[in-house]
Amino acid sequence: MLATAAWGWHIDAAIHPVGDYLRENPYYRFSGFNWTPAFLDLLLQVGADRILFSTDSPYGSMTQARTFLDLLPASAADKERIAHGDAERLLRLDARRPRASLAAASPNTGEMVRR
Repeated sequence: MLATAAWGWHIDAAIHPVGDYLRENPYYRFSGFNWTPAFLDLLLQVGADRILFSTDSPYGSMTQARTFLDLLPASAADKERIAHGDAERLLRLDARRPRASLAAASPNTGEMVRR
């Protein structure tokens, strides 16, 4: 399937196996399949650096997705990467820059206030 004209890539020109491409290029999200064995398979195949936290809101529950992430048998560092670190790196966000917080919303206007 990857060796089509649309991809501009041919099997005889491949330098690396397709598995290497799938581990090093795309990012993966696990919204909608909060099943630990499937997540662990993904984690073992691509590592925490290629997995993004997501939900299928409004169809999926943020509470269930966050609980699933919190209960995963993964290190705290891996959970941090998945929860926000990978997205910050992918989107080139400066993690040190202050962000508006929902907790800091003005009670009268609902406007966000920088902390």
